Amino acid sequence: MEVKDGTTTQAGVTPNPVVTGTPTFTQEQVDKMVRDARTSVMADIGRQRAEAEKALKAATAAQERLSKLEAERMEAELEAAKDQPDKIRLIRESQRRKALESKLEQAETELNEHKVRLTELTQKETESRKSQISREIATRLNVDPGTLAKLAKFTDGTAEAIEDIANNLPKLNTMNTFKPDSNRTSGGTSQTVMDVKKDYIAGKINAVQRAEKLRALGETP
Repeated sequence: MEVKDGTTTQAGVTPNPVVTGTPTFTQEQVDKMVRDARTSVMADIGRQRAEAEKALKAATAAQERLSKLEAERMEAELEAAKDQPDKIRLIRESQRRKALESKLEQAETELNEHKVRLTELTQKETESRKSQISREIATRLNVDPGTLAKLAKFTDGTAEAIEDIANNLPKLNTMNTFKPDSNRTSGGTSQTVMDVKKDYIAGKINAVQRAEKLRALGETP
């Protein structure tokens, strides 16, 4: 039997459906992608923490050296004015004021650093959570997980918002089911018994195809 694309099939055999589209991800594959994403995020967070700790140690060491130099300067300043009580009193007040100002500045710097790190970690955790929810919903609704994950970045990260987007995406594995030749048509045009016999005489069809087409038309071969 001749098919419209020029191929032939055996009599009585129905061709397999032609499957197009992107293969559906299994739950096992989705779970692996989620685990990989979590591992990547945690590794990134770990690296950032290690770098932050290293920088903090370096800053602490530098601050200790500065504090030591400042203490030595203050001691020398007091030593130079040891015979001037009024001047010593003013020097000590100035030193206390500078110490308080330095502590306040250091506290503000540390607070700002903590805020920045907290914001970065929160953003990464939010993105990871969006990615996980996207993959789970994509698997359940049979849509492309990559596309959904990209669009999910623009949502508030709730399952409802992400699922609303997924419902508007095309489904995967759209089936283009092949319809076998009914033996009643040729090139989309209905055939008669005479047309079948003419095709056989002209060599367009073989004996098996002739018998199939005649039977389809209710004629005995």
